[in-house]
Amino acid sequence: MQLTSVRTKIAGIAGACLIVSSAVLVGYSLYTARTNQQHVNGRVSNLLETRSLDGLKNLASNYAGKIRAEFDVALDAARTMADIFSLSKQQDNGGLQLGRDQINAILLKVLHDNPNFNGTYSCWEPDALDGRDGEFKTGQDGNNKLTGRFTPYWNRDEQGKVAVQPLVEYDTRDRHPNGVLKGGWYINPSENHTESVLDPFPYIVQGKQVWLTTLSVPILVKNSFYGVAGTDYNLNFVQELSKNVDKEVFDGQGEIIIVSNMGLIVAHSEKPDLVGSHLHNVIPQGSEQLIRDIQAGKSVAALNEKDHQFEVVAPIDLGRTGKPWSVMIRVKQETVLSDAIIVRAMRTASGCSRTVSGALPPGRTSRS
Repeated sequence: MQLTSVRTKIAGIAGACLIVSSAVLVGYSLYTARTNQQHVNGRVSNLLETRSLDGLKNLASNYAGKIRAEFDVALDAARTMADIFSLSKQQDNGGLQLGRDQINAILLKVLHDNPNFNGTYSCWEPDALDGRDGEFKTGQDGNNKLTGRFTPYWNRDEQGKVAVQPLVEYDTRDRHPNGVLKGGWYINPSENHTESVLDPFPYIVQGKQVWLTTLSVPILVKNSFYGVAGTDYNLNFVQELSKNVDKEVFDGQGEIIIVSNMGLIVAHSEKPDLVGSHLHNVIPQGSEQLIRDIQAGKSVAALNEKDHQFEVVAPIDLGRTGKPWSVMIRVKQETVLSDAIIVRAMRTASGCSRTVSGALPPGRTSRS
């Protein structure tokens, strides 16, 4: 009887130990599986995030290159005209003589040969061209009606009609409502003897307001400033490019924004009515740092944790201005990581994970 009791106790203790051991093993297995699953989910999310950011950076860089190439054409045209006009004012110029008619012919020819240009122009200092401003107070052919100063602006309207008008506001230090210096395209080359690409500004072309950017190059003779030669772009072409590139970004679920050196919106794939306004209207928090990065010509890839948006920035170097613009691509975090969410849902449905929720993990924030 006593022997049976001892055996029963031993069996009970052994059973209890077996139960406890099994429970520990099962618990550990569940814990390990959960930990491994969370680790795999994190790795998948991080991998998708990294690859997506790399793809967005490449796309932004390619797009920046396309815009830079367009502006390079305009700057090259302005440089060539400025060089020719400068040569005509030098003593050893091989007999090259350019008057108002000849300069107008050159401006018109360059405009005709470049259908993407909105306009070509030249603006001369008082009496700097021929010393005859007083004889040309006509208001015709680019001559200022009051002073006779030679300031021709050849431009085309939406129907392609080409006309010439005298330039205005070339020496004013007033600013447009968005802060752009009205006479910056002339004043900056005049004072600094450097090329200029002005931030987007409204201008009246043949009686209609359009958003323009203007690229101007100083006409210099022995470091003396005689005037500028320049070209205009209607920003519609940048807007169309932004829409086309947007289709390549997660099937149009992103935003393409072109930002000027001042932080003004040059183009916006989703909200064209914001052109000319400040980036702060799109990114209320964090736009100051982005603008500093743009002005420094930096490439940026970051997660805006407040907006849950991935933001990628690629610089657009504009000639010799030293004032780059940038391409910005913004995509919602949930869009970028949607593949990770699908993977998790599939694993949850198959019973591989009992702990996965629909919430996203905190994204890594990187800046390069």
